[in-house]
Amino acid sequence: PHGSTDSLPYVTMGSGSLAAMAVFEDGYKDGLSEDEAKELFTTKFLGPREGFISRFNKPFEAAIELVQSVSKTGKKGRFKTNFVFEQDEPEELSEDQIVASVTHEETSHDLYETEKSYLVPSLKTKKEPDGVKFSRTILSAEIPRDAAIRMLNGEKSELLKGFVSNRTKRKFDAFLKYDFEQGRPTFEFPPRKKAAKKKTAKKQ
Repeated sequence: PHGSTDSLPYVTMGSGSLAAMAVFEDGYKDGLSEDEAKELFTTKFLGPREGFISRFNKPFEAAIELVQSVSKTGKKGRFKTNFVFEQDEPEELSEDQIVASVTHEETSHDLYETEKSYLVPSLKTKKEPDGVKFSRTILSAEIPRDAAIRMLNGEKSELLKGFVSNRTKRKFDAFLKYDFEQGRPTFEFPPRKKAAKKKTAKKQ
């Protein structure tokens, strides 16, 4: 009912909040909070969330469901966590969605902007044979068009504010670049401000 699924490693379940913590520690220690783990154990479903990384090192968004295996004899076994993906309809592109021209390796390409994504269909890479594409929203921050143009021209975006860490839920600021080899946007953080040195009184 929720779309396609992709299996994750098995986890051993018990009962109560400790069982939910088992899910948290086993599979999602970098992105799932204790409250979310408890919700997953209680409702067997957790809505779509960002920040997952595939085995091809590409970020993706998915929901999570908890399913208990049942043998042919009806014996209940381990719980298994699955990724649940929404059924994405192919985005139909038209000329009025072309918002800029970007240059990669001395070749110009049209940049399309849709409701959810930035796409460059003619810019094909090993990681993205159907063309470069990334979401207009990354970690809760809206990516402005100017930033996308800079990234796809091989440059660094201006400092973007309002990203929210999946792990800590804290906001942070960062520059974005596009890694064409990995097929994804990457963060570059501004230098940390040096702490002011404490002045010590000179001895008389």
